[in-house]
Amino acid sequence: MPKRRCTFTESLQSEFTFLKKCEVIGKVFCTVCKALFSIEHGGRSDIKQHMEKKKHTSALSSTSKSYKVTSYFIKQGPAGLTSEGLKIAAEEGMFAFHTIVHNHSFRSMDCTTALIKMLHEKKFSCARTKCESIILNVLAPFAMDQIIDELKAVNFATVMIDTSNHTNLKIVPILIRYFNPKTGVQIKVLEFTNLKGETSDMLSSYIMKILTKHKV
Repeated sequence: MPKRRCTFTESLQSEFTFLKKCEVIGKVFCTVCKALFSIEHGGRSDIKQHMEKKKHTSALSSTSKSYKVTSYFIKQGPAGLTSEGLKIAAEEGMFAFHTIVHNHSFRSMDCTTALIKMLHEKKFSCARTKCESIILNVLAPFAMDQIIDELKAVNFATVMIDTSNHTNLKIVPILIRYFNPKTGVQIKVLEFTNLKGETSDMLSSYIMKILTKHKV
């Protein structure tokens, strides 16, 4: 009688989870060593012979010693930080805020971070790149949300605009002045961008665009 060909059954799949069934009958794919081999002659014995091969054992050893790339990244949001991590994040945000309040250069944070690491906290990290990222992605959106919330309760506001040449750029800030019963008269920067010109049509359309954008 001719010998029957072995196939990759569900019981073998549950026993050897690192194997995947292939389109070719009698062959399986090993996810550990990325090898395609046949089990049609011995079935389970073919799998055990494959597991004893040098290629499979070395691949299995390297996999156990290495970590996934995602394990080196911190999850976004407070859920991915410990209490110590939240404390350090708050300190980094505080120093980023200190930088913009006193109009310091982002380059100064390279030196400041090195001093804080040396004297106080070794895990503190807020050099120029991270400091800029905190200001642009955290502090600036939060400050803009506060301005918009205050403007919703204001009946009257003054919009001011001016142009300033900075090398080859024409900087056009939009300031808005309003009265807050709790804090008094407030003057805030609503927009700060570069325009290619300063004609009355360009400036008026620019103002209307920004006011419409913020629903003022």
